Amino acid sequence: MLHLDGSTAAARLTFHSRQQLQQQHREHRLLLCLRRTGLGRLRGLAFRGRCGRCRLQLENELPAVMGDKVQLQQVILNLVMNAIEAMRSVQTRTLRIQSNQFKAGIVSVLVTDTGPGIDPSSLDQIFEPLFTTKSRGMGMGLSICRSIVEAHGGRIWVSSAPAGGSVFQIEIPTEESLAARGLDESPS
Repeated sequence: MLHLDGSTAAARLTFHSRQQLQQQHREHRLLLCLRRTGLGRLRGLAFRGRCGRCRLQLENELPAVMGDKVQLQQVILNLVMNAIEAMRSVQTRTLRIQSNQFKAGIVSVLVTDTGPGIDPSSLDQIFEPLFTTKSRGMGMGLSICRSIVEAHGGRIWVSSAPAGGSVFQIEIPTEESLAARGLDESPS
């Protein structure tokens, strides 16, 4: 049996993710990815008392991004499920998912919750392999999210929400911005 430490496993995942992206050469609109992620079902979770309110603010005319639809869905679902879990301990539960284009050539997705937030001392470690703040967590989910986002040429980070909770933000370059930089395919 082969044993890998967290950073080696994340590095291998990044390598394999990049290989898959290069092989697939598919364009996807992030908006469609968000809608197909099952966000409609998340509204059902909200009404069953698990989430509270679920607000979707998805911009209709986002530019295309080059990438793997399944991997992008995995990132978004992981962030959403983490947010729902984080809000279990609070009375007022609101999950907000936004997509937009704040900057030219970049599509942004924000996942905001009203949970207790992340301890400031943990913010620098939150995306590291095997780091977890959950009693039953493995510490791989956010590390994998970061690997996937970076394999798409993007970045991911977290900050504290002004009214409490957390804001996870993803930025992915558009297909047009990749073409302008002379990249015919997803970044490797």
